[in-house]
Amino acid sequence: MFVFSKIVGYLLQPFIWVLILLIWAYFTKNARRKKWLTRISILLLVFFSNAWIITNLLLSYQAKPVNLHPGEKFRAGILLGGFMGYDEVTGNAYFNNSSDRFIQTVRLYKLGHIDKIIVSGGNGTLKNNGFREADFIRKNLLEVGIPDSGILIERNSRNTIENGRFVKQLADSIHFNDTSLLITSAFHIPRALKIFRKTGLKVRAYPTSFLVLPSDGLFNAGSLVPSMNAPGLWHIYLRELVGNLKS
Repeated sequence: MFVFSKIVGYLLQPFIWVLILLIWAYFTKNARRKKWLTRISILLLVFFSNAWIITNLLLSYQAKPVNLHPGEKFRAGILLGGFMGYDEVTGNAYFNNSSDRFIQTVRLYKLGHIDKIIVSGGNGTLKNNGFREADFIRKNLLEVGIPDSGILIERNSRNTIENGRFVKQLADSIHFNDTSLLITSAFHIPRALKIFRKTGLKVRAYPTSFLVLPSDGLFNAGSLVPSMNAPGLWHIYLRELVGNLKS
């Protein structure tokens, strides 16, 4: 299922659909079919390159910001991995554009909103190269002043379903049943909450790494201009929708 989900996730890219249709149009001998395949390809390209459409879909899907009151406290914050990459050539790990998850977790700890940080993340790639995201995150948490006593890690999960399952096992092993903050990207919150609550864990959403802002959804002249970023946002949106259906 893990390998299958990776394949499905790869295919949920609008550019691939357009490319398949164009290749089909190129090789087909039927002139009428060639014409319609070309037209459909152009229409799909125009639609999926419109940033205003996907921005508003994401705005309606991603979780809204959460502001904690002064003194509001939780025994733990569950930090989900997925905000770093690993370069097999250099052997180095790097923060990616979702690393606001890490920043906000440190902030919550420093402000006294969480007593402990539960890190969940193994290796989400198909290659077994020995890299474990939780180990890298723990190292960086220690470097910014989070004490070792304040960190718990789960280093075997490869996707969100396994995040929930293995964090539940960890929580049961230490007899932890308090409500925790679930810290992940805003677009990932709906699926992650569903999965974690299914395991019996008590969690409250704390969204980070907002892909789009409310002002991005306003319509103006630029809303009609094609955007190279839009297909990438569609990929994220479609992958989350499909993942939510499977969860």
